[in-house]
Amino acid sequence: MIPWDDVNNLMQSERASRKVLPVEDIEQHFTTAVPTVDPQAQYVEPEWHTSGMWDMVRQACRQGSGGRNMAQPGDLSRPPHYLPPGMVEVMTSGYIKNFTAAKDLCEMPHLSGVHAHLIRPSTMMMTTSPVPIFSGCKMLVNNDILLPGAAYLGEFTSLLPWSTPHYNAKSTTSIQWRKKVGGVFWRGITSGGLSSEDDWNRSQRFRLVEMLNGTHMSRVEQGLEEARSFELPATDEQAHAGRPVAYPELDHDLHGKLGPWLESISNVGFTRFFCEKGNSLEACSFLQPFFALRDEVAMSKQFRYKFLPDTDGNSYSGRYRSFLLSTSLPIKSTLFAEWHDDRLLPWLHFVPTSIENQDLLAILHYFTRDERGDKTAQFIAEQGAAWASRVLRREDMLLYVWRVLLEFARVCDEKRERLGFVKDLR
Repeated sequence: MIPWDDVNNLMQSERASRKVLPVEDIEQHFTTAVPTVDPQAQYVEPEWHTSGMWDMVRQACRQGSGGRNMAQPGDLSRPPHYLPPGMVEVMTSGYIKNFTAAKDLCEMPHLSGVHAHLIRPSTMMMTTSPVPIFSGCKMLVNNDILLPGAAYLGEFTSLLPWSTPHYNAKSTTSIQWRKKVGGVFWRGITSGGLSSEDDWNRSQRFRLVEMLNGTHMSRVEQGLEEARSFELPATDEQAHAGRPVAYPELDHDLHGKLGPWLESISNVGFTRFFCEKGNSLEACSFLQPFFALRDEVAMSKQFRYKFLPDTDGNSYSGRYRSFLLSTSLPIKSTLFAEWHDDRLLPWLHFVPTSIENQDLLAILHYFTRDERGDKTAQFIAEQGAAWASRVLRREDMLLYVWRVLLEFARVCDEKRERLGFVKDLR
């Protein structure tokens, strides 16, 4: 994660050195297939940072941006407040219109308090030095070179002993839309960061599960419990009273009745606790008053549901490709960029939702309330599955990696400014 000032200086130097060479001066062969290693050479050993995530993010933002100027919230024990001014600019009628801008930390700095990776990441090893790092995902402020994530390539059913058996795209089952359960399903562990008693309520996974828990939502609506990780949607009265609304309003007939509605459509829960002190019930005892563990469910059975929310864990979500191929509807929330982002269109191949999930209930209600919404969801799900089967194949990932490696070899070659492919021009 290189500071913005350093990146800007490097980019200016690159722009100043650009030139178009005559075709006959272009080199089409690398200097050597295997660079010679000099045992006497001095190699760069970058300084690695293992803490201070948000401080590094701030330096990676341009001067004058919100991210550069905003410190991370000090008190993370209270529920987050949503309605940052910038959200209105990336949304239309409360729904995301720019999925990339919605996760831009420099323009949306309030995200520093609503995503566990920015608060207390499970692991962190970053450098501010310009060294090549290949990654399966990155935040927009990172300078990593993206490759397809290992979870998309492996022929396996589980990454870790405590993982829900999934990830393998071969487990996708073609179930006709009309035969699927008209509800929302999610299972996972409480990954995403080293959550503690003081800040777990700021984690994206806790927010997803708490918000979709019908029993808890009923008690929140009755004033018997507090919404610890989210805000209730604005009522018509609040909107008319001038309260700024950055998220879609729910239909009037749902106000005060969110709990029963969610109980009728939602099947979400954690299968294992993981927190700052370990991954046992004892280590995460502070979570037990709020969440009950659920049984794991095979991925093939998850595809029986129409709606599959997908959110970040410790990194990108390894199940996303399988979701896209499943003909169920992926509802995607993420802080990270991946190799395939330019190949997938929001609202055509998947449904985007904000990291805060404050638009999630309205999205689900639209798709479940009548036949028109159901048909729209079916269209997006089937379009996404058909497109993913064409552009997210293992062959596509292989070609992508090959092109990345060719370009990286060019950059590393001493003849980099003269290397190019011009056979079609000769």
